[in-house]
This record gives sequence, C-alpha cells and structure tokens, in this order.
Amino acid sequence: MTNYIILEGVALCSPYAQGDLDNLCGIYAAINAICLVSAPLHPLRQSQVDRLLAVGIEYLHRRKWLSDAIIRGMELERQRALTQHLALEAERITDLKFSNAQLFPDRPINSKDAVLSLIEKSIGSGSALILCFEKTLWHYTVISSLSSSRIYLFDSYGFKWIERRSFEISGSPVKARHRLPLDSIIEVGCRKASETWSPGF
Repeated sequence: MTNYIILEGVALCSPYAQGDLDNLCGIYAAINAICLVSAPLHPLRQSQVDRLLAVGIEYLHRRKWLSDAIIRGMELERQRALTQHLALEAERITDLKFSNAQLFPDRPINSKDAVLSLIEKSIGSGSALILCFEKTLWHYTVISSLSSSRIYLFDSYGFKWIERRSFEISGSPVKARHRLPLDSIIEVGCRKASETWSPGF
C-alpha cells in the first residue's frame, strides 16, 4: 500500500461540527462527505450547506426519525437513506453528480486487510467514506485519508485519526478498541454533471 493517500478536498474545506448535546453525527457525516468530495470541483457555499442541513432535518422529521436521531443516533438503514436524500439535494442545487452506495453491500468479507484495501481504493479514486465506529466512539464519521499506520478523519466532533491497529471488523474474535460494521460504510463520490463516472466509481 502507499505510504499516504489523501482526498484533495481536505486542503479546501473544513468539517462542519455538531453540538455537544445531540447525536446528529449522521447528518453531519453525510454533509461533510458531500462537501469533501465536491470541494475540488465546486466548493459548496454556506447557503448551500445550510440548505442541506435544513433538507436533512426536514427529511428526518417527515420520516418520524428526528427524535430518535437526536437522542440515540442513526440506525444504519436510516443513515443510508439520509445520505442518498442529501446527495440528491446536492445534485439539485449544484452542477454536480453524486454517487453513494454501500462499499460492502453483500460481500462476505472477514479480512481486515481486504477491507483496508478497498477503503484505500475508494480514497484513491476520490471518494469519501462515511462509516460508524462502534464500541468506544459509537459515532458516524468520514474517512479522508490513510497512512501506513493511521486512518484520518474529516469529523464533526473533532476526532482527527485512529490507529489502523485499533479497529476490527464487527464480529471478529480479535479484541480491539473500535468495531467497524461493514454495512455502515457508504462510499460518496462526485463528478461534474457533464462527465461520466470513472472506473473507480
């Protein structure tokens, strides 16, 4: 693997931060991923980000998920639905196209190395990854870069990185500080509306 791989958007924007008394990391993760991948092509204006937040809150309210999201956080299926909804709204208010999909929809992968290899491939193609670290953090965040020893985060709560050795796939018998459910990983990509998707997507 390469020594260090990073999304270009990290140098162009900063993650939006959530409040201390809510569990809305899911909506912030979706917005931060969209901002991160769009920044090299079309940095979102503050008014556009405000629009994404308003649309996300309204969507959660309409689905009767808002109270649960604030108090207990987002279930995985709801996070995927919210991310898709916000990606469609981002397309509507920009000249960009967004892809969003589970990185491991039905793949029976139980190798941490295989997971890291696919994460590296996604970052290398310019995609951001939303995921949920369980056990210690219980938190949705965004992966923005990788090194040989660390996973770097573009995070709403100010977390900067975790050690690669500190996590394991959920269900693994190996003890670890963080657990990663594979079905929580959402790949978010972006391109100009006039372009076709590259093989990385």
